[in-house]
Amino acid sequence: MTVPTVSVLTFVTELIKLHQEPRAVPAPRLVAASISERERWIPLIRDVLEVEEGVLVDAASLGLGVEAGALTTDAPGIIGWVNGMASQFNAQYPDANLQLSLVGTRAEITGTSLYESANAAQRGFREVLTAVCSDSLRSSELAMLLFAQDAMEDDLLAILWPGLMQLPNLLGSGNSSTLAVVAGDGQINFGIHCIGDPSLRFRISDYGIAFRHSRAQSRAPIEALGRQADTDQRMITLFLGAGASTSTGLPTGNELRNQALATITSTVVDEGTFSTVATEWFAQLESTGALSTGELEAGIKAFVRDLTLERVLQQEQFDEKQTNSATLRRFAITHANAIAALKVELAGRTDALETITASQKRLVLVTVNFDQVIETRCGSNVRPFITEADMLLFPDYLKDYLSNGGQVPLLKLHGDIGMPETIVANLQQTAAGLSVARDRALNSVIDTMHEMPVHPWWYLGYSMRDRDLEQAWTAPRMSNFNEHWIAPFLDPTVEEFINERRLKNWQDAGRPEMPFQRLISLTAEEFYDAFIELVVSRW
Repeated sequence: MTVPTVSVLTFVTELIKLHQEPRAVPAPRLVAASISERERWIPLIRDVLEVEEGVLVDAASLGLGVEAGALTTDAPGIIGWVNGMASQFNAQYPDANLQLSLVGTRAEITGTSLYESANAAQRGFREVLTAVCSDSLRSSELAMLLFAQDAMEDDLLAILWPGLMQLPNLLGSGNSSTLAVVAGDGQINFGIHCIGDPSLRFRISDYGIAFRHSRAQSRAPIEALGRQADTDQRMITLFLGAGASTSTGLPTGNELRNQALATITSTVVDEGTFSTVATEWFAQLESTGALSTGELEAGIKAFVRDLTLERVLQQEQFDEKQTNSATLRRFAITHANAIAALKVELAGRTDALETITASQKRLVLVTVNFDQVIETRCGSNVRPFITEADMLLFPDYLKDYLSNGGQVPLLKLHGDIGMPETIVANLQQTAAGLSVARDRALNSVIDTMHEMPVHPWWYLGYSMRDRDLEQAWTAPRMSNFNEHWIAPFLDPTVEEFINERRLKNWQDAGRPEMPFQRLISLTAEEFYDAFIELVVSRW
């Protein structure tokens, strides 16, 4: 796959539109983005910007120094920032000895190693620190800083990215200026790139261009939620997917899928290699007769597009002739370490989820995650329902909870890693649908929500891909729910689900909303904080 040209043009066009928009409060504007295949798109981006008298500063071409003009006079804050960044790098890598060298009107980052001899991560870091000194960034009202982040580990990005989000102030940019900071190549870490305001706004990849709402737009539905009286809004359902647990270091569903695929194919699998490996795996499964009739009829493109953790686990468990296969055994170890670290982190402080669930009323939690992050963060505020016996008790508990309060119910539809026998993880299991007890428990939540005047049903970090939940999600009554999807960017599978399963019903009901309008572009942690501020504080 490759980045569509139209996506790059759309991004630059949107950047220009933002630059030309009137500003309610005169202030420099920063627009952050990420783009795959950075080098390929440099000529196109430069040409389009030049038409609008804008400039492109390509950090990767500036490792040996840059024309900085009168930097000490024009932007002394940049000098302090660059020196601070170099010091933080040196604290992690003491032998690097990075420092800013200003000779005449040129700026360069020097170190123990020559730029050409340094490793890729250090070169990339030095390039960015050099590029921000460029007088070109200060010479135009519309400028873009493009850098390569593929060689940088998260520890370096965590140092660098927050500072880059403050560049207009450091540069002394004019009130009508716009600066785009674009991370080229590499993967996006939501906990780094999407935290704060400003933060990552556009994502251009093989899947096209994805947008995020502004912070104000993302907070508006949460504010509306908080305004509802408890007599009308007796229950709020939060459905938690893998994206709700990633802040603890646990892998997302796709990351765990890639790990499983790497194990079963003995090949490195990441965001860049997934399509190739999945395509080759399809051919391998076809040659051994391991593809279903439906997979064969749908074809290779659909197989790669729709490949889930459950499908890979199905094959892994078949090969090992056991349910607790290599991926689940490895996840159990990763999970134990993450939970131990989380307990240390939580010692002596109140967690956001603990605060949200402390009132022990109105909130109902449902999840397909089989980790124990929620229980660890909430403590005794929640009551998990995991086993088949638990599920049979759930409807009565829910009714009593909504009338009298108590521990917040946590419905774990796919089991718990601490009870391997409860885990629902492979495609055969999910294709068969929920068990009778689990289906009854979930439908008790849906039925109760349906009877209420207001129907807030919000998905947090969830992709809508679980086969065993299709029947519940596609029930006509759910089209009347106040559904929102909370994630930094709209997942393509969520967009597809809304287009196929919701749009017509919304239109027929006089609510012709598009998928993007139902997105709350926040990370899980930012959502929790906003939920406390705008909803819980009013309870």
